[in-house]
Amino acid sequence: MLNMTARDAALIVGANAIPLLGVLLAGWDAFTVLMLFWLESAVIGIWVCVAVAISRQGPLEIQGMKGPPVQPGIGTALFILAHAGIFMLVHMFFLMGFNDIEGGGPDGFFNPVATIGNQLIGHGLWLPLAGLFVLRGLITVSDHVADRRLEPIVIGFYVRIILMQLAILFGGFFVILIGGTVAPLILLIILRVAIDVGIEPIVERLGLKDGPASAEAS
Repeated sequence: MLNMTARDAALIVGANAIPLLGVLLAGWDAFTVLMLFWLESAVIGIWVCVAVAISRQGPLEIQGMKGPPVQPGIGTALFILAHAGIFMLVHMFFLMGFNDIEGGGPDGFFNPVATIGNQLIGHGLWLPLAGLFVLRGLITVSDHVADRRLEPIVIGFYVRIILMQLAILFGGFFVILIGGTVAPLILLIILRVAIDVGIEPIVERLGLKDGPASAEAS
């Protein structure tokens, strides 16, 4: 059963209002919207790694995980950074391909750093991302003080990567095939809302109940 908090609902509404306003008011195209989604996942991943690095909790208890217990700390945070980073880099490769198909040119395809810089500055993505960075930092500190369990945070991040990047790939192809009109871009944002709402039930189905790390599982 979905057990979404007011904070989660506010984050979903706010995060999806930004690309919607960008499409309607600033004329963002498909690539800009997709790039924003990718960069948001990167920001969230950074703070997940910080949460793991500074955690005072015991070994992570993840259902179905084989091998020795995983102890939170800097080593585990660096592993998550590298492991998730591989997936993110692959998805960036596809995004550069979308940019090339949409007419971004070979410079965009072979020079992702320049492309990201252009999106951040030229299209103003730095502003919502800066806000997200600060907000996620405050949430990380709050969760750390409250001793919130790490398992739902870490698994939720990986679920987000899988679902969101699938949306980027299939949604991006859909927008490119139809054309960069407003309607398919709004449909892409609606798909992203559905993913945000669906992350928590997936985490719960994996047997990961949220709450303080010191609390006993009921």
